[in-house]
Amino acid sequence: MPNSFKHKEVFIIIVLLSLFFSVGLLFSQPTHRIAGIILDKETGESIPTVHVYISQTTIGTTTKHDGTFEFSTKLTGMHTLVVSYVGYKTETKEINFYTDQKPYFEVELTPEPIELAPLEVTASNKDWQRNFKIFRDNFIGLTNAAENTEIENPWIIDFELDEKENLVATANRPLTIYNYTLGYEIRVDLVEFKWPKKGEPGYYLFHSSYSEIEPINGRQQKRWERNRQDTYLGSFEHFLKSLYQNSLKENNFDVVVPNTHSVVKLDPLDSISAAGLRLHAKITGLSSENVKAYLLNSPVDVLYGKRWFNKDRVRSRITPEARGGIFVVTDQARLANPLALKLGGPWSTHRLANLLPTDYNLNE
Repeated sequence: MPNSFKHKEVFIIIVLLSLFFSVGLLFSQPTHRIAGIILDKETGESIPTVHVYISQTTIGTTTKHDGTFEFSTKLTGMHTLVVSYVGYKTETKEINFYTDQKPYFEVELTPEPIELAPLEVTASNKDWQRNFKIFRDNFIGLTNAAENTEIENPWIIDFELDEKENLVATANRPLTIYNYTLGYEIRVDLVEFKWPKKGEPGYYLFHSSYSEIEPINGRQQKRWERNRQDTYLGSFEHFLKSLYQNSLKENNFDVVVPNTHSVVKLDPLDSISAAGLRLHAKITGLSSENVKAYLLNSPVDVLYGKRWFNKDRVRSRITPEARGGIFVVTDQARLANPLALKLGGPWSTHRLANLLPTDYNLNE
């Protein structure tokens, strides 16, 4: 990890349109079938080869010649279905596996022709390169994994400054990204990227679809599997799962007073009312049976690693940002409101290069 992150705490909130990160809790869950048809909104004709996927997962397909699609998953909970095709506006639909056993979608895509800017030949494109570095550092990250992650088609990204001098990045087609540390090809539909040039934290919104890269040999496959496991263990997603399952100690986590080793007990509230859930959750369709609520009045540090090596344990920080200090965790180990907590320390440096698909299963 770069030295700049070892000695200086950096806080940032990253919002994902799939309603934040989750852990693929597959267990013995039933299989859900997702199906539908994709149509051109202006002509009513079906559209073949449209990319249809569940955001932040490896799950999805493309439409057939008649515009229909169908696939299955054992995911549960709330997820975002993304419909993406070059030359059309990307559409999303929410899937509620709590209530919808066989969701069917008829999606109309609005044509959005790609406007190609005139080619301008200049002696230098230093401005674009400077802006791209800001984008890459903050979207892909600055970790070791980020150094081994490549954007195959960076030229599709356009940059401009808004009225507040924030750097705004847009892309009129999906980014293709290869993560050679974790062994994934990632298709990214960038929705919004806005970053202050003065050093303050910015934010970005995106959808992503993962597929595994074909390994050269068995040794490379085993290395990827090991890297995925190392990336997951001690991550924020691992922490949320451990917190929900009341297994922090078993999974080598401790919640402590900032900059100390004094343990803080973080127990779930006895219950949360329907009104309280509506107040503290951004995910619709949740019930009190699917969640656990926690009260956090002030920042705490989260230590990860073997307890007899305290000096070597990784220290991250969570700071309450929601009203009343309450944050809610779903049975899918996700924050019901992604903005309820602010992440500091190593967790704040983890960008796309350190994210696993939400259907990743440590035990597989």
